[in-house]
Amino acid sequence: MDPATAPELETEAAPDDAERKSLHFLILGRTPPFTQRQRRVFLIASTAGFFDQYDRALLSLALKQIQAGLKIAESHLGTMLSIIRLGYLLSLILTPFADVFGRRRLLLYTVMGYTVFTGLSAIAPGERTFVAFQIIARAFAGAEAAVAMVIVAEEVDAAHRGWAIGLLGGVSSVGYGLAAIVFAMVNVIPFGWRGLYAIALLPLVLIIPLRRVLPESARFEKEQLEGVQPLKVWEPLVQLYSAYPGRLLMLVSVAFLGSMGGNPAGFLFPKFLQEAHHWSPANVSELVFFGGALGILGSIVAGRLSDRYGHRGWYDPERVQCGAVPNILSLNRGQRADSCRHYRRRDWIVTGERAL
Repeated sequence: MDPATAPELETEAAPDDAERKSLHFLILGRTPPFTQRQRRVFLIASTAGFFDQYDRALLSLALKQIQAGLKIAESHLGTMLSIIRLGYLLSLILTPFADVFGRRRLLLYTVMGYTVFTGLSAIAPGERTFVAFQIIARAFAGAEAAVAMVIVAEEVDAAHRGWAIGLLGGVSSVGYGLAAIVFAMVNVIPFGWRGLYAIALLPLVLIIPLRRVLPESARFEKEQLEGVQPLKVWEPLVQLYSAYPGRLLMLVSVAFLGSMGGNPAGFLFPKFLQEAHHWSPANVSELVFFGGALGILGSIVAGRLSDRYGHRGWYDPERVQCGAVPNILSLNRGQRADSCRHYRRRDWIVTGERAL
């Protein structure tokens, strides 16, 4: 579906065309023509996603070293990774507060939360403590990613929404590349894998400047002025299922099956290459870095194509940024904003899809 035809998804702000210009991200290409406010929002959302991807990459890349350092039994690995992954379900509890405190405040809180608990993972004395820190970090990271995408979706013009979200996914995924680069030096960096997790504390220095320059979502501010009350947690899902049961079940099924097949491979292949094929950390880093570059470009291309040809054919379950958000935000095409209340809870919907 073309978001440009859905009036309820138009950006609330009335941008000044005279101040629009694109930002250039080297091989990632240019952004859509953004206003100054949109440029600021996009850069901040990308920065938050960058460090989230760094954290996610470490568990996979350094799994062999973490297992050795914490003396984790081979038979425990699958259960441990599954439990940590389930931490994203806790983001369903956090994300609804975006409609209470605002997108801006929740983004800052979640950046602080996942940064602190990722850093605490560096000093985990054992397996259980490490898992507990990682579960909480995943909860904050899932909420942060959903809120960041919602902020971009609400602020960017409908005609460029797919392009912007695809580019957001691409820029954020550079954090995975950074993790691959530093992992190549895991045997040199002080404290090994623990030193890699300590680097994740760097985003804390961004909190103070972010509080000053990150604007609140124009849509949220408008709803506050209109006295719109937040919906109950499960109400958006009930409304979506009632209006479009087939489409919702299709998206949920594709996301679930794609993650079920992709996540185990993504978690375990660095460990497999190091143990079964005797790859060095540097070899694994090269594979992830250069192979991931293709995936990043694919995210951006898919986003731009979705703006031109519609979102239905470009859904990628492993990269929600590439098309799932435009898909979800286009489910009620033809209905007016004032008659479709579940759009006030798009943050919850995006988080639910991501948690799958």
